Amino acid sequence: MKYRAFAGFNMRQMHQWESAHRKRATLQGFANHLNVSQSLLSIWLKGDTKPSSEKIQPLGARSRNEVYEVLGLPKPDPDVTCLNQI
Repeated sequence: MKYRAFAGFNMRQMHQWESAHRKRATLQGFANHLNVSQSLLSIWLKGDTKPSSEKIQPLGARSRNEVYEVLGLPKPDPDVTCLNQI
């Protein structure tokens, strides 16, 4: 389990998502929420890999940038992020 912290982060996120929806989440439901495939989410939950750069930004938006801390990456500059959306 090379990316244990990221796997734990995803489990916490899934439990929080379950609590917010007051129902038991399925991997497919949570994967849909994250906009990733169920197989990719399963790999992340095993801690076998970390997200690609294209997946990090949407994960950051959903987790208030906590994913960057978990992965040891610098948080994006909000001004640059805002400009990229224009």
